[in-house]
Amino acid sequence: ERFPRLIYAAVTGFGDDGPLGGLPGYDAVVQAQAGLMSVNGPESGEPTRIGIPLVDICTSMAVSQGILMALLARARTGHGQKVDVNLYDTAVSILFPYAPNYMMGGEVPRPVGNAHPNIAPYETFPTRTVPVFVAAANDAQFRKLCAVLGCPDLAAESRFATNGDRNRHRRELAGLLQPFMREWDGEALAERLMQEGVPAGPVMSVPGVLEHPHTRHHRMVFEVEGFRALGNPIGLTETPAEPAAMRPRPFGRDTRAVLAEAGYSPAEIDELIASGAALDRPRTGGR
Repeated sequence: ERFPRLIYAAVTGFGDDGPLGGLPGYDAVVQAQAGLMSVNGPESGEPTRIGIPLVDICTSMAVSQGILMALLARARTGHGQKVDVNLYDTAVSILFPYAPNYMMGGEVPRPVGNAHPNIAPYETFPTRTVPVFVAAANDAQFRKLCAVLGCPDLAAESRFATNGDRNRHRRELAGLLQPFMREWDGEALAERLMQEGVPAGPVMSVPGVLEHPHTRHHRMVFEVEGFRALGNPIGLTETPAEPAAMRPRPFGRDTRAVLAEAGYSPAEIDELIASGAALDRPRTGGR
């Protein structure tokens, strides 16, 4: 009531209400409870945690989007609001394509390894060197894949004529493609397929990615005063993110400005800082 324009965000594990409301939650726990682990991992294998904290990352993006939505709403109405996001809801919202598959077909989703549940061939294949992920997502791309591999007759077979046919015979198709894949250098095969319009990429290590010329070209790794970190994937034509600008601002630099925007008077801000309720500089004395 005192600050009607205030926008603030709350992030929890499961929200404040409902059967799981108020319970603690971490990324991996929510991966399990929201069904993500049930569809991740090798085919016929054990449920597997996704290797990166995907739920945490997606939740942070959802919070950012929610704050932007609230800012747009405030520009129209003059009123702020609470942005409420939780890990569980975020995890459920990214259950694609498994949740829609189940809702439309009724079949309980299972892990399919590196393959796609609806598209084939769309998975990792061994080569003479490094594994390559091939994503032939339509009939034209499949024909090009077969042409590059030197097995055009496969594309002409009725059992592989459409994506639906290929998906029904996915294991058989993968087995037929593998001998041709193994004759290639992985990086060379991926490059050739990409040139032909078939999305493909070698499986890279983290160091390999960080040193890759394309990563460097897009400034996705930067170093400032000995600090090395990942860059910003958002490209802005007028106000691009500069590495130096990505350093955190000095502690407490914006305390007074933020409190003033929230409606506090200069005297009230002085009182908050004097009491220790707000800080405009780092604490001293180890406190």
